[in-house]
Amino acid sequence: MKFIERFPEKNEVDRPAPATLDALLKEPKAGKWLFMSDQCKHCRTSPCHEACPTGAIVRNEFGGVYYQTDICMGCGMCVAACPFGVPEISPKTGHSMKCAECYDRLKDGLRPACQEACTTGAIQFGPRELMVREARDRVNYLITHGHPEAQLYGVDPFENYDSLNSFYLLMDKPEVYGLPSDPVTPTKYMAGDYLRGAATLILCAAAVAACLV
Repeated sequence: MKFIERFPEKNEVDRPAPATLDALLKEPKAGKWLFMSDQCKHCRTSPCHEACPTGAIVRNEFGGVYYQTDICMGCGMCVAACPFGVPEISPKTGHSMKCAECYDRLKDGLRPACQEACTTGAIQFGPRELMVREARDRVNYLITHGHPEAQLYGVDPFENYDSLNSFYLLMDKPEVYGLPSDPVTPTKYMAGDYLRGAATLILCAAAVAACLV
């Protein structure tokens, strides 16, 4: 769970305190607390899945991205490929790890543990189409009730990245939550690296051949 505390750089300190509870409740609020369940985004087009050389990363029947740790060799390619910084290499096992969307619970017809444990109903889980409708209704409600900053993150495709299966209702800019405003798949920029590597290999082979002639 990510917690962000937002307060202005300058605060009024030399002013009388509210005399009554009603006055306290009506007093303008100077700051706010932001919370976000920072788990795997289960990207609809997942670069970690594409980057895995062993096939340890698969997409399961619920649309989630699942890591098979018994096949993972700990190369870290998924760590480098994820634009959200989600996967980590376990210092104990040497395998990649991340949120598995409670795959074992879903197979048994149960809800993810995070939703089960959430006391306020902030975490919802269900078919994507239903979740999108509920999210849009919720953000429209907030905007019409004095929160124009409310926005959805990951529901629609980004300019350079596909939409997410785990999306968020944010009350500030994505960067405030540590989220990229326009995520990009790192492999998009790797074509040049492959070409340079191939050119270097050709030059080395040519040099070796010249020495043997």
